[in-house]
Amino acid sequence: MSDILALLVSERNKLNRAIEALGGDLGHAIIRLTKVAKTSPRGGRQTMSPESRARIAAAQRVWWAKTKEQNALAAKPGPVVKKFTIPSQARAKIAAAQKARWARVKRRK
Repeated sequence: MSDILALLVSERNKLNRAIEALGGDLGHAIIRLTKVAKTSPRGGRQTMSPESRARIAAAQRVWWAKTKEQNALAAKPGPVVKKFTIPSQARAKIAAAQKARWARVKRRK
């Protein structure tokens, strides 16, 4: 297995030298694109540049501002609708009828 890997690495190095000889700047770009990624001791994580972090943070602040604005608009109360209430005379009439009904039910038992 290690023999195969060594053979592949040597072939890659030959190709890189050939590309460098042919291309100059183009050759360097191709080599950068085809290089095997090196893993760092932290498990291959890449760090983000401060400019990238600032750009992402600014975009996130804009997103949150829009979201909060939409939520504020949705929370505004609409027109006040007055609830229907039964007049006190009607309520008394219903209560009297209910008492009479219960009295009839109790008499039947």
